[in-house]
Amino acid sequence: MEENRFYHPENLELKQVVELGAQTHIHATKVLRLKVGDQFALFNGDGFDYVA
Repeated sequence: MEENRFYHPENLELKQVVELGAQTHIHATKVLRLKVGDQFALFNGDGFDYVA
């Protein structure tokens, strides 16, 4: 199974709540058909992936 990853330009911390941009939301829900409870990863270029 492929891991879905989305770029988030701000600093990320564990257990932080982030709001995805409108275009990312549309891509995740309409194109990738992610549903509530599906996992994906956020990254910001710091070398880490943050599972959401």
